[in-house]
Amino acid sequence: MKRELTERGVTFDERAIDYGHQFRLGSGEVVNVYDSRKVHVAGKGTALRTELAELFGSTSPAAGSAATAGNVFVVNGHDAGAKDALEAMLRRWGLNPIILDQEAASGLTLIEKLDKSVADASYAVVLMTGDDLARIKGDTDAQLVPRARQNVVRELGIFLGRLGRAQLAILYERGVELPSDIHGVEYLPFEKKIEEKKLELAKAMANAGFDIDLKTV
Repeated sequence: MKRELTERGVTFDERAIDYGHQFRLGSGEVVNVYDSRKVHVAGKGTALRTELAELFGSTSPAAGSAATAGNVFVVNGHDAGAKDALEAMLRRWGLNPIILDQEAASGLTLIEKLDKSVADASYAVVLMTGDDLARIKGDTDAQLVPRARQNVVRELGIFLGRLGRAQLAILYERGVELPSDIHGVEYLPFEKKIEEKKLELAKAMANAGFDIDLKTV
């Protein structure tokens, strides 16, 4: 990637990220190159972004598609207050939050609506709140642990596979049980209100290529 950008005369800053390197281009694009050789192109929907995505086989649905660049899918459970706060926050940043139960059915089943929304999003924020209580089966002495709804866990897996770790953040209520086999994802714990982590979320999304003015967050 470094050689390709240099030969094109593109200015860039390089930094290490989890499991790879990130190139932030002077023209606004962001390229994450992982040790697995997977390439993710994000940032401004320019011709260069499209060319790099095609050249390196980026799997991001946002690559080369200005239409999806500001679309952020909100994965949520039963905490309507937290969902509404997150939606308002994203809109203040000039982004377009996609919330499944607000999307028109258009004759689609629920899973078809989800498939369409996944294709339309360039980033996902997973909101994990303690909507359920659970413990290991048979261990009657164990305490019940707060856990996110099963649909939240399922959609987390869907977006992780579709977008990759760099295009996903998990906002979770402290004390909620977290997936044990997911590393390299942005985990942001909050105590009472998601606004506690607004700056950290904005920084994570800016690093993923979103044009967010951190001074106004």
